[in-house]
Amino acid sequence: MPLPPPLSALFSFFKEPPAAPLLTDPDEIQRTYRHWRLRMLYGSLVGYGLFYFCRKNISVALPLLARELGFSNAELGVLGSLLYVSYGLSKASIGLFADRLDPRRLMAVGLTLSAIMNLGFGLSSSLFAFCAFWLVNGMFQATGAPPCAKICVRWFSVSERGTMWGIWNISHQAGGGIILVLAGWLAASFGWRAAFIGPAVICLFGVLFIHNRLRDRPEELGLAPIEQHRDDPEVDVLQQGEEELSFFRLVVYRVLTNPFLLLLATASLCVYVVRYGTLDWSTKYLVEVKMMGVAQAGALTSLIEFFGIPGMLLAGWISDKLFAARRAPVCILSLLLLAGSIVLFYKVPAGHPWLDGAALAAIGFFTYGPQMLLAGVAAADTCGAQVAAAAVGITGLFSYVGAIISSAGTGAIVDRWGWSGGFALWIVCALIGVALLLPLWNTRGRKR
Repeated sequence: MPLPPPLSALFSFFKEPPAAPLLTDPDEIQRTYRHWRLRMLYGSLVGYGLFYFCRKNISVALPLLARELGFSNAELGVLGSLLYVSYGLSKASIGLFADRLDPRRLMAVGLTLSAIMNLGFGLSSSLFAFCAFWLVNGMFQATGAPPCAKICVRWFSVSERGTMWGIWNISHQAGGGIILVLAGWLAASFGWRAAFIGPAVICLFGVLFIHNRLRDRPEELGLAPIEQHRDDPEVDVLQQGEEELSFFRLVVYRVLTNPFLLLLATASLCVYVVRYGTLDWSTKYLVEVKMMGVAQAGALTSLIEFFGIPGMLLAGWISDKLFAARRAPVCILSLLLLAGSIVLFYKVPAGHPWLDGAALAAIGFFTYGPQMLLAGVAAADTCGAQVAAAAVGITGLFSYVGAIISSAGTGAIVDRWGWSGGFALWIVCALIGVALLLPLWNTRGRKR
């Protein structure tokens, strides 16, 4: 059944470009592959980091919105959760198609529209307008991660994926950390509106970088698939019974009905409760309980992101080199240490910002290894490179259910039971994640 003309035109615009004639000169192949692997890695890293400029800026604005416009914690929680609702649903939907779409165009268009939503938010004053712009913003934010998942699996093979995906995942921490510092300074200097307008302008220029740097897959440049180029022994081939499946039936078989992916996705949900709980609410907690200024509180909260970088890189490297691409053991150990770090943060008394910073740094260090491995690498390993974006879309849906629980749930719990209730939610979710991953301790590679 053919698509309606508007949808057909849309898919034609975003569809992946055709393969070019294969290069034959070995030196040229090596040189081209080396150049483009590096370019795709830093291009997607910077490109996805810019998406955070237009969604994590709200963390710094929360205490100012409460102070200037009188919003309660519950109202702010609902506002924050709206992006996660639309983001999770859209990420799953886009992920189902992204394996067949051009990541360059998808990311460039999505970031442009996300920046426009931030401009609208920064120029508004009513809760209804804030909710509308932030809800739609989540839809366009979802055009970032699935295309990058396709880039990671099409340009880097399974034996190096934990390390390389870990390097790409720096985009989360760098983007999220830089915007907390930048938005904190903008809000303190020019008011909360600047925390949305300034990053939006930066991202509109960043769109040009994305469009210039990225390409779809090696075949677009006349190169063989990465598994063939690296002679990787774990080539993602179709198994018996899969050869006759269409792409979307393959998605159903490998992704939507895969019980191993369900376990990974649910564990990722738990990690995201902690990740976004600490990111979204630590600044407000430090301002209200520790009596810090918003700029200092934002800078300390950014340590979650910045110290997540070495934690994530170490987790990816250990899973590749010490556990032979087994991701669950690294995640289990990290989540146990994460629960302890949250307890430490809660126990630090007011007036000790260095201890608060150390606890937040530890939270970031032990959060981003599991976040990267569960929502990305392990999902792609379990389902295969051919449907990696779809797998990441599904883990993204579950993950942002966790973010919704964290945003709206933390706000409501803090209003009713105080901050001790919010911290208890984060600790319990980290431990549930451990329990979910224990059955996967010895698993590696694709299971369907």
